[in-house]
Amino acid sequence: MYTITVIKSTDLTQTDWEDIVFGFNESFNLKKSVNEFKAYYTSSCLGYSYHAIARNNENRIIAQTTLFPYWYIVQGERMLFGLSGGTYVRKAYRTEAFLYVDMLNELMDECKKFDIKILYGVPNKNSFMLAVKFIGSKHVADLPYYVLPVSISNLAGKSLLKSIDIFYFPLLRFYLFLAKFVSSTKPIVSEYTKIKIEYSDNFEKQRFKKKNINCFRDSKENIGYYRIMEEKGLRTAYILDFRNNGSRTNKALTSLVNHIIQTDKPDIIMFIGTLNIKQYVFFKLPKKFEPQQLPLTYNLLDEKHTDLIHILSDSTNWDFGLLNFDAR
Repeated sequence: MYTITVIKSTDLTQTDWEDIVFGFNESFNLKKSVNEFKAYYTSSCLGYSYHAIARNNENRIIAQTTLFPYWYIVQGERMLFGLSGGTYVRKAYRTEAFLYVDMLNELMDECKKFDIKILYGVPNKNSFMLAVKFIGSKHVADLPYYVLPVSISNLAGKSLLKSIDIFYFPLLRFYLFLAKFVSSTKPIVSEYTKIKIEYSDNFEKQRFKKKNINCFRDSKENIGYYRIMEEKGLRTAYILDFRNNGSRTNKALTSLVNHIIQTDKPDIIMFIGTLNIKQYVFFKLPKKFEPQQLPLTYNLLDEKHTDLIHILSDSTNWDFGLLNFDAR
């Protein structure tokens, strides 16, 4: 048996935090600290997040899921959205088939009271099936992958192909030089989208303050954020964001990609999400080669805004990627 309550980050006790962090680390084989969790969940635009926590008969936390508030702009109107994430269920309680569903239902019911219009997320395979079937989550689309191979031999896993790299890499550098030149002479700004996160100084500080996120800036007001990770033996650069004077441009993108190749020497560079800009750097990865499905889903919490359903359900209306959810 278990009981579920929804509580703000600022109202959690020290014991609650310790239980949450222990369960999260146990579930994902990580070593996060209580201070890390507190700093993250209290850094939202409201100064706190909402936690649906399940307790056993001994009053210890056995599972949780969270809603992290973000301001979004929808057709020019400012609205409060909630990112669903931070979900875990301790191993001994995973036989409770509807525990995750019960937590999400409690979380949504509570957050309706606080003017949060939309719950959105990118759930894993199991959570996705439960969310769509039992809580009515709407599947907008699967997020696309855009890639730029840098080391052919490492990607193929064959050292014999090193000779190909000898020819490929100079061609790549020359191609990127041309792309940078074209973007400098003919800069292109990303297309207008109806749904986008509110990008402000406060948001930028909150989203990119982690030590493992790299920042690139140059004298031409290009700025970009990215992470370097080892993925199955491959040195992978994930681009989180790129801007020039506050707008996403092809110039900012090509400048960032050139910087990553020169500085970090990755095997592959990736952008995950909607790339609403004409660019000459990445190609879209065919679906059959995608590492995993990344489904964007939403639940409309405010019944007064049913007019938003057709807007939210159209993937072309979203400006959405790793900037919007903390997966990499």
